[in-house]
Amino acid sequence: MIATDKTLALGSRFRASVRTGDSVCYGEIIHVEHNVWTEIAHYYVRNWSPGPFNGIAEGIAPHVQIACYVREHKLSPDPETIAKQLLAALIQVGKVAEPIFLSWRWYKELGGLAKGTVYDPD
Repeated sequence: MIATDKTLALGSRFRASVRTGDSVCYGEIIHVEHNVWTEIAHYYVRNWSPGPFNGIAEGIAPHVQIACYVREHKLSPDPETIAKQLLAALIQVGKVAEPIFLSWRWYKELGGLAKGTVYDPD
């Protein structure tokens, strides 16, 4: 399992986990209500600069790139709103600094496969 560095409040009903690794930061955003936690988004943060893995992009300066993928779910907020709340929280705790490019998207899980014991029967 990967440890969570921190949990950030995004308004009164949402929390974001923050995990960090070598030059990357990522996590989940959850909806919290009456001690019920529902995952509603994933995000990642990376430092972007032109190079062999990112392509040579003339006119684009090195910057922080944040991508927020919001689940199509009845408890999910507007993707732009939650992405902007995430950005403000990440800036506040010093995880990112300008220049920053923030993007947001809807995502829909299409299926999955459990290998080994994934669900606890208790």
